[in-house]
Amino acid sequence: MTTTTHSRHGTVERHGRRGSIRFERVLAHPVERVWDAITTPEGLAAWWLPFDASIDIDLTAGGLIAFTAPELGEDAMTCEILELDPPHRLVHTHFDRSITLTWELTPDGDGCLLRLSQDTPDIAAALAEGHIVGLHHSLDRLEPALDAAPQAWDWDQLPVIEAEYRSRLLDAYVDGFRAGDHDAILACLTDDVTWDIVGHATARGTAEFDALIDGPEGAGLPRLTLDRTVAQDDVVAAFGTGEFDDADGVTHSFRYADTFTFRAGLICAVESYVVPT
Repeated sequence: MTTTTHSRHGTVERHGRRGSIRFERVLAHPVERVWDAITTPEGLAAWWLPFDASIDIDLTAGGLIAFTAPELGEDAMTCEILELDPPHRLVHTHFDRSITLTWELTPDGDGCLLRLSQDTPDIAAALAEGHIVGLHHSLDRLEPALDAAPQAWDWDQLPVIEAEYRSRLLDAYVDGFRAGDHDAILACLTDDVTWDIVGHATARGTAEFDALIDGPEGAGLPRLTLDRTVAQDDVVAAFGTGEFDDADGVTHSFRYADTFTFRAGLICAVESYVVPT
C-alpha cells in the first residue's frame, strides 16, 4: 500500500490580475469523514473560523452556508453553493462573491487527498489580505479536528507561517539564478519591482530587471551559497557567497548582501551589495 505526501504549503498561480491559491493535504481519514468536516455545521465549527460562530448549511446547489457571529456584524455572512457532488466535490463562493473555493476529495491509501483551490479576480489583494496564510492555518487545524482533538486558532502562528512563505519564495528566487531560469526569477517579483545593485546598476520594472539577470556578457551561471537570512516585518536580508566564470573561463568570487522587500506575497524591491573576494 502506498500513500501520497505533499507539502503543507499552498502554491499561487497568477494569470494577469486574476489568480488562484491551491493547497493539497493528505489526511489520515477517509473521504466520507473529511466530507462531513467541510459540509456540516459541527464539522466546520471545529476548525474553519478563527472565532466561534453559529453555522447553517443548506447543502444543495444554490443553497447557502451562513455564518453568524459578533465579529461578522449583525447580519449573517453567506457563501453560495455553486456545485455539489457528494462526497467528492464542493464549489462555493467566498463571503466576497467574486471569489470561489473548490474542495475535491479523492481516496489515498486508508485516508484521502484534499485539494482546495481559491480562485480570485485580484490575487495580489487576496495575498495582501492574508488569504494564503489564513487558509494554511485553518487546514493545519483540520486534522486535529478530525482526530477529535480540535486546536484553538493561534494568532501568533500567522506571522510564523507568513515568514515560511517568504523563505520559500526567496529559495525559488535564488534557485532561479543558479539555473539561469529567468521565468522562475520573474515569477517571484511584482511588476513594478526595483533592483539597485549598489554602485553598478539600477532596474525598474520586470523588463529592466530581466536584462540584468545574466550579469556580465558571456558569464556562466553563478554558483551561489545562501549562508543566512535575517527578517523583520516585510524585509528579509540575505547574506552569502558566490562565484562565476567569465567569458575567458576565469573564476570570480564574491560575497553578497541582498535586502528584499515583500508586498502581496512577492518581492517588490531588491537592494544588492556585491564585494569581490
